[in-house]
Amino acid sequence: MRSRLSATVGAAALSVALPFALSMPAHAAPAPDASVAKKVASKVTIDGYNLGNEDVEFYGKVKAKAPCKSGRTVKLRQVDQGINVGKDKTNAKGKWSVTFGQDEAQPGKFKATLTKKVIKKGKKKTVCKAATATFTV
Repeated sequence: MRSRLSATVGAAALSVALPFALSMPAHAAPAPDASVAKKVASKVTIDGYNLGNEDVEFYGKVKAKAPCKSGRTVKLRQVDQGINVGKDKTNAKGKWSVTFGQDEAQPGKFKATLTKKVIKKGKKKTVCKAATATFTV
């Protein structure tokens, strides 16, 4: 059985703590921070290649929401030889192409790398994510 003293002390502590707890604001979600970046997923494709008399052209596109489609840098590398064969910036539709001499790289595994891009507009910041794709000739 509880003693009268412990019941009185418990009630007194509750009477002090309860008004304090009720006066505290409920936990609210923090206000959105304008400096937090919006991240946009991106995908790069190698759609094919064209063989000319002396040149090879690889082409593809970037799939992403605006503004992460145009003006993106795509680097093309011949993986087996470890050679960077060229780079291009995407157009408004996200299309890119890299042309290089047939004597510069042999057939094999090619890798297109889409670099990350950060766009700042006023207080808003958008991060266009990087991506890669491979293609074997």
